[in-house]
Amino acid sequence: MSRENIVWGKVVAVLLSEGWRPPDPSQTAVENILDDIGHMHYTQTLELTKRQYEIIRLMAIGYTIPQVAAALCIGQETVKTHLKSLQNKLGVCKTVHAVYLLTKQGLI
Repeated sequence: MSRENIVWGKVVAVLLSEGWRPPDPSQTAVENILDDIGHMHYTQTLELTKRQYEIIRLMAIGYTIPQVAAALCIGQETVKTHLKSLQNKLGVCKTVHAVYLLTKQGLI
């Protein structure tokens, strides 16, 4: 499986876990949406905390916030706090954007 397919697989998993359903699920449509978003060419090296890494890795494979909370034995609000902190580091407002950027950098 190519690296590009892995990236898009993770992006689609997060989109679906957040309840998004595209009218046309073609890879090109998803690619165009993400490329239109401002921070997609993020190149700064990030230092993720262990917990941020655990959470975003689970989100990348399709876990929802309640599922992440249960898997890590933490509260849903704690998961949301870690995600918000990570999104702030990246300058994005959606988990899918964070997954996209971190996957492109090879961090997840």
